[in-house]
Amino acid sequence: MSSVQDHIIVYVGAYGGKEDTDILVYAGNYHSSETFTGDIKVTVYDMNEEEVFTETYEQVTLAPGEKRKLDSTYTSQPMNTYQFQYEAQP
Repeated sequence: MSSVQDHIIVYVGAYGGKEDTDILVYAGNYHSSETFTGDIKVTVYDMNEEEVFTETYEQVTLAPGEKRKLDSTYTSQPMNTYQFQYEAQP
């Protein structure tokens, strides 16, 4: 048996040119029947593993199967990788 937390996926995409990069943050609930409500924290790192961007999205609610853009921002620093954490609310 798996929980709704096992089905939360966050994707961070970086799109840009030579001067700056747009960062798009999406989240999806891939559980077939349970709603996710909670906080999602996203941290983006550059090639030197230094933090470029950190944001916590509080009280996010995603219905079963829902995918949604959480944020759109930009940076002048290149992005290499990201990590996410989430905490479901009871």
